[in-house]
Amino acid sequence: MELNAKLNFIDTFKHVQAQKQTVEIYLVGGHSFTGKVLDVADHYVIIGHLQGKEFYDAQIRVEDISAISIQTRGINR
Repeated sequence: MELNAKLNFIDTFKHVQAQKQTVEIYLVGGHSFTGKVLDVADHYVIIGHLQGKEFYDAQIRVEDISAISIQTRGINR
């Protein structure tokens, strides 16, 4: 997957979810979550399989996200 500046976070999350990639989400306050996208809605994203908290999921407001990071190269499919 390549990042596309024309896509908003919601559309990018949908692509990441379809490809079952891991995503790192950085919040405006500086906290971050790394895991798999389980669900995407208009204003929220659900992240599961959180690194360091494998038995937890997180519901994150899209408006609180400042950046996302995904692996775009070197993936063996």
